[in-house]
Amino acid sequence: MEHAVRLPQPQRRDVIMAAVCWAVEVVALLALGLAASLDAMIAGNVPRVGTLPWWATILALTNQAITLLWVRAAPRAALLLVAAIPLVFTVSLLLLGRAASPAPST
Repeated sequence: MEHAVRLPQPQRRDVIMAAVCWAVEVVALLALGLAASLDAMIAGNVPRVGTLPWWATILALTNQAITLLWVRAAPRAALLLVAAIPLVFTVSLLLLGRAASPAPST
């Protein structure tokens, strides 16, 4: 019989670190959206605020911040998760975009 591994409760400093990282990331995403609205050259590469890709990015950033809560208790696992989340996010958006786009007519 295997026992589940239990991670310790995050320390207060870990919660603060994760919250600050999340806030900085969200502010940066909002600033990027504002910059895209002012500069047409980057507008095509930045998700507009409130769209599905924008919310998916917020979700990925939130998952990364949550992972940071346990970086002291399980640093290798946290590193792998923080690195894997954008990869899964990108592949998911590519698949969603492919599914949403109409098939080319022949």
